[in-house]
Amino acid sequence: MHLAIGTSLAIMVANGAVSVFNHRKRGGVDTDLLKDWGPFVVMGVVLGSGVASSLKSETLTILFVIITFFMSAYMGFSKDSFSKAQKSDKKAETFHPFFFFFVGLFS
Repeated sequence: MHLAIGTSLAIMVANGAVSVFNHRKRGGVDTDLLKDWGPFVVMGVVLGSGVASSLKSETLTILFVIITFFMSAYMGFSKDSFSKAQKSDKKAETFHPFFFFFVGLFS
Protein backbone atom coordinates (compact mmCIF):
# COMPACT_ATOMS: atom_id res chain seq x y z
CA MET A 1 0.00 0.00 0.00
CA HIS A 2 2.81 2.41 0.82
CA LEU A 3 4.42 1.87 -2.58
CA ALA A 4 1.09 2.45 -4.32
CA ILE A 5 0.55 5.70 -2.41
CA GLY A 6 4.10 6.88 -3.18
CA THR A 7 3.75 6.10 -6.88
CA SER A 8 0.37 7.78 -7.05
CA LEU A 9 1.69 10.85 -5.25
CA ALA A 10 4.66 11.14 -7.61
CA ILE A 11 2.34 11.08 -10.62
CA MET A 12 -0.01 13.65 -9.05
CA VAL A 13 2.85 16.02 -8.23
CA ALA A 14 4.22 15.84 -11.78
CA ASN A 15 0.77 16.32 -13.37
CA GLY A 16 -0.09 19.11 -10.96
CA ALA A 17 3.14 20.97 -11.68
CA VAL A 18 2.59 20.78 -15.44
CA SER A 19 -1.03 21.88 -15.01
CA VAL A 20 -0.11 24.88 -12.84
CA PHE A 21 2.62 25.88 -15.29
CA ASN A 22 0.25 25.74 -18.29
CA HIS A 23 -2.62 27.50 -16.50
CA ARG A 24 -0.26 30.20 -15.25
CA LYS A 25 0.84 30.95 -18.82
CA ARG A 26 -2.83 31.69 -19.61
CA GLY A 27 -3.39 33.75 -16.45
CA GLY A 28 -5.49 31.08 -14.77
CA VAL A 29 -3.58 30.82 -11.49
CA ASP A 30 -4.25 33.11 -8.55
CA THR A 31 -0.65 33.43 -7.34
CA ASP A 32 -1.60 35.46 -4.25
CA LEU A 33 -3.90 32.65 -3.15
CA LEU A 34 -1.20 30.10 -3.91
CA LYS A 35 1.31 32.05 -1.79
CA ASP A 36 -1.17 32.28 1.11
CA TRP A 37 -2.25 28.63 1.13
CA GLY A 38 0.85 26.89 -0.21
CA PRO A 39 3.01 26.87 2.92
CA PHE A 40 0.20 25.41 5.03
CA VAL A 41 -0.56 22.68 2.49
CA VAL A 42 3.15 21.79 2.22
CA MET A 43 3.50 21.59 6.02
CA GLY A 44 0.48 19.30 6.14
CA VAL A 45 1.87 17.09 3.39
CA VAL A 46 5.21 16.75 5.18
CA LEU A 47 3.54 15.82 8.47
CA GLY A 48 1.06 13.54 6.70
CA SER A 49 3.90 11.72 4.96
CA GLY A 50 5.52 11.02 8.30
CA VAL A 51 2.25 9.81 9.81
CA ALA A 52 1.42 7.63 6.77
CA SER A 53 4.81 5.93 6.88
CA SER A 54 4.10 4.73 10.41
CA LEU A 55 0.59 3.37 9.69
CA LYS A 56 -0.34 -0.12 8.53
CA SER A 57 -1.73 -0.63 5.04
CA GLU A 58 -5.15 -1.59 6.42
CA THR A 59 -5.36 1.67 8.36
CA LEU A 60 -4.46 3.69 5.27
CA THR A 61 -7.12 1.87 3.28
CA ILE A 62 -9.78 2.59 5.90
CA LEU A 63 -8.78 6.27 6.06
CA PHE A 64 -8.92 6.50 2.27
CA VAL A 65 -12.43 5.00 2.20
CA ILE A 66 -13.70 7.31 4.95
CA ILE A 67 -12.27 10.50 3.42
CA THR A 68 -13.44 9.57 -0.07
CA PHE A 69 -16.95 8.79 1.21
CA PHE A 70 -17.32 12.15 2.95
CA MET A 71 -15.88 14.08 0.01
CA SER A 72 -18.22 12.39 -2.45
CA ALA A 73 -21.22 12.90 -0.13
CA TYR A 74 -20.38 16.58 0.18
CA MET A 75 -20.01 16.99 -3.57
CA GLY A 76 -23.14 14.95 -4.26
CA PHE A 77 -25.40 16.82 -1.87
CA SER A 78 -23.88 20.28 -2.13
CA LYS A 79 -25.87 23.03 -3.79
CA ASP A 80 -22.66 24.59 -5.10
CA SER A 81 -21.85 24.00 -8.74
CA PHE A 82 -18.65 22.07 -9.21
CA SER A 83 -18.97 22.04 -12.97
CA LYS A 84 -18.13 25.71 -13.48
CA ALA A 85 -15.12 27.66 -12.32
CA GLN A 86 -16.17 30.26 -9.82
CA LYS A 87 -15.21 33.81 -10.75
CA SER A 88 -14.90 35.06 -7.20
CA ASP A 89 -14.75 32.56 -4.40
CA LYS A 90 -15.34 34.64 -1.29
CA LYS A 91 -15.94 31.50 0.79
CA ALA A 92 -12.30 30.52 0.37
CA GLU A 93 -11.19 33.76 2.01
CA THR A 94 -13.07 32.87 5.20
CA PHE A 95 -11.22 29.59 5.79
CA HIS A 96 -8.61 29.58 8.47
CA PRO A 97 -5.10 28.80 7.15
CA PHE A 98 -4.96 25.68 9.29
CA PHE A 99 -7.78 24.22 7.18
CA PHE A 100 -5.26 24.03 4.34
CA PHE A 101 -2.77 22.42 6.69
CA PHE A 102 -5.31 19.62 7.23
CA VAL A 103 -5.95 19.41 3.49
CA GLY A 104 -2.25 18.69 3.02
CA LEU A 105 -2.17 16.36 6.01
CA PHE A 106 -4.98 14.15 4.73
CA SER A 107 -3.86 14.24 1.13
